Amino acid sequence: MRGPDIRPDDRPDCEPDVAKARFREIAISLSLMAIATLLMGVLIPLFVKSPMPARPVAMAPWMLPQIAGGIMLLASCVLLVQALRGKTVEDADQSAAAVDVSGLFRGLIAVLAFPVLLPLAGALLTCFLIVFALIATSPGQSIAKAAVISAGLSAMAWLMFSEIAGTPLPAGLLGLG
Repeated sequence: MRGPDIRPDDRPDCEPDVAKARFREIAISLSLMAIATLLMGVLIPLFVKSPMPARPVAMAPWMLPQIAGGIMLLASCVLLVQALRGKTVEDADQSAAAVDVSGLFRGLIAVLAFPVLLPLAGALLTCFLIVFALIATSPGQSIAKAAVISAGLSAMAWLMFSEIAGTPLPAGLLGLG
């Protein structure tokens, strides 16, 4: 004879796990919201300056970090709404892997490093360094592959801004741009 069927949701110790997951997701979404607000409201206006001959405002050097900050703010709002509704990542897909926290922090550090490195190293070197660091620190990625991708993205950024849009990139203290 079989005993009574006990579903995982019926266990008395299941409720604290759900509460912990919900609290963790609310905390992560509020942290992302704070970082995005700091980035868009303080760091970019203070550290990323547009060169005087920048013709179209939409192609100014601060445009891409503002877009990244806006996407981060939007994503954190969506996460917060889902967490407040009681839908956690575990509820969405039990078989999915846990959120890659190290990748999240690598991305946050890259977004925060951009406005700090830009006036020092210039746009090309900053783009290369941030993309290289993100790819090289990802699991299973080679340094050579990271260097090639970083160089290609830096060259595309230079081509798009300097040659196509006619907007000079910040050269930084090294004069690269």
